[in-house]
Amino acid sequence: MKKKLNIALLVLGIFSTLFLLIQVLPGTQYIYSKKDIIIIVSGIAEVVLVLALPILSYFPNLRLVTIVLAIILMAILIYYWGVTWYAESIYYSVYALIFIGFNLYYKS
Repeated sequence: MKKKLNIALLVLGIFSTLFLLIQVLPGTQYIYSKKDIIIIVSGIAEVVLVLALPILSYFPNLRLVTIVLAIILMAILIYYWGVTWYAESIYYSVYALIFIGFNLYYKS
């Protein structure tokens, strides 16, 4: 059961990563200020975290790291995207909460 759920979360993470890349990458051609660079870097960090969470949660000894990274992902989402893209922010916050719950439930 744990392995099937982890594979399902990995597939969800891959689709979520593709969706985030579609949102983040077109904005890279319009970098005008330092604030724009910070927004692009935070978007790429979100992409990396969304893909890293299911991979890290597969390993039992990295469960605490996965929980911390999920909390960091939620903080980035709420801080940067909570005002402009609140629907995506809610979706990925729920995604991070699923990983926190998954790792707390299956913690050895």
